[in-house]
Amino acid sequence: VRAMAAVFERRYPPMVANVTTVARLPSDDFSRYFSALEVPVASMASMKDEVWFFARQGDEPAAFPHSRVAWWRTNSIDAPLSGRKRIFVADHNVAHNFAAAFDSDGSMVCGGGQWRTLYEPRTLDWAARGKPKGVEFRRLSRPDQKFAELEIIRQFSGDEAFCIEKRQLYFLYDTQANRYTCEFDGRFSMVRQAHLKRFFLYARANFNPTGGNGARHVQVSHAPMFASDSARWSNFSVIRVHGYSAGMASNNVYFAAVNEHPTHPRMLFGLFPVTDGRKGMIAF
Repeated sequence: VRAMAAVFERRYPPMVANVTTVARLPSDDFSRYFSALEVPVASMASMKDEVWFFARQGDEPAAFPHSRVAWWRTNSIDAPLSGRKRIFVADHNVAHNFAAAFDSDGSMVCGGGQWRTLYEPRTLDWAARGKPKGVEFRRLSRPDQKFAELEIIRQFSGDEAFCIEKRQLYFLYDTQANRYTCEFDGRFSMVRQAHLKRFFLYARANFNPTGGNGARHVQVSHAPMFASDSARWSNFSVIRVHGYSAGMASNNVYFAAVNEHPTHPRMLFGLFPVTDGRKGMIAF
């Protein structure tokens, strides 16, 4: 696991200053989807200036099934992670696409979850996961808490008609509404935009009707900050990338990893694993 410390100047592009190895994982560790959050000064007094790392862990080869979220607390972005881990989320469905961000009151908002209209406990996959309950967000105000102990502050399910899912798969079909629902199968990314007083939630959008490879993209929803308002998330919309067409079979944007820009408070900065059918790349 490597941490990149970047120097952001008031020009384009940002320059990476150095890359530090903070952990070496054994061959039987299938951790993925690492996230790093810097604890803000306005947050929990004893925890300010720490950096928190989260990762999805689980069975081979993709930390799935039996997924869970591991949490490391360090005092800098390049501090070693050894010996500091604890399991924060044990619920497979939440761990599958877990995301976290700090709210305006200094607490951490975190959550995730999947949705299917049909439940098949006979298969290994479903027996390990349990029935998906939809997406839920909870608030952490003390670092000694576990996710299951936290109060649910906002939630939604995949059968609500405000997300984008084009896969025509039987386990996503809603017979009453006569449409397909959202599974939320890819990684989430959540970020707070302070000047707009809103959270933005980035999720996978699937455009391939057969459910096969290809045509993955990213959709985004937004909602008021959790500390100040309990309004629902907005309708999801597909992000637009100049020169890159969403929905093409050869194109894939697998997920977004988005943060506030450190020097431009009205901007966001994101990394996107991308392929165009010929080569893979990390776009920003």
